[in-house]
Amino acid sequence: MRELLCSWGLDQSVVERFEVGLYFHLFGFHLCFHLFGFHLCFHLFGFLLFGFLLLGFLLFGFHLFGFLLFGFHLFGFHLFGFHFGLH
Repeated sequence: MRELLCSWGLDQSVVERFEVGLYFHLFGFHLCFHLFGFHLCFHLFGFLLFGFLLLGFLLFGFHLFGFLLFGFHLFGFHLFGFHFGLH
């Protein structure tokens, strides 16, 4: 990839910053999948342990909390990492 970008006439330092940004971006995306899977495990465990009575709370309470805490936080890291890598 480095050779391709350099062949387009981009400066070596620009290419290196792009690569760092890309790695931060992919790392953040990778973590999103891990946390999403971990979050789903809590949903499944809560549903199996407590049954249908807590389904509404699990779907709306934990889901909203998990999305706000992990989703936005990781999305911010994901964008910040990519932005930081480009600068």
